[in-house]
Amino acid sequence: RNLPKPLDLLNGGPVKQYESTGGQKITRAEFGRGFRQKDNLGSGATKSGHTGLDVGMPQGTPLSIVPPGVVHFTATGDNEGYGNLVVIKLDDGRFIKLNHLSQINVAIGDRVGEGSGENGAIKVVGKVGSTGLSTGPHMHIDVGTVFDKNTYFTTGLQDPAPFVLG
Repeated sequence: RNLPKPLDLLNGGPVKQYESTGGQKITRAEFGRGFRQKDNLGSGATKSGHTGLDVGMPQGTPLSIVPPGVVHFTATGDNEGYGNLVVIKLDDGRFIKLNHLSQINVAIGDRVGEGSGENGAIKVVGKVGSTGLSTGPHMHIDVGTVFDKNTYFTTGLQDPAPFVLG
């Protein structure tokens, strides 16, 4: 829900703050394996490197997103190593894929983002897990322009760091 708007000292305008039924804001210090990083783990072994961003979090940490969108796809199981996953099509047309979830809290067609939860809160999409090809509980997030339901791949990849920090 919207909380009181404190004064933004940098530009003199109000700052919108949210209370979420999910976790808390992520900082760069929590980043793990980064976008396009090459190693011998999962998608990081490919020519183009790691498809997204890993952020280490405790098992069961609730995940939510602020930008508005609609749940486009969900899947449970291994899913090419991505484990349990949720794909959200944002209103701006991009796709966000959250992988390795221990729990999925949404269904295809559900509205997510600002004001989508109970009493105007932000709806919890799922919970952090270690399903699929995973080295431990973490959030793996892909951001791209296309999602393929047959391969579980996101293409037109973009660095998720600005999205996660924003």
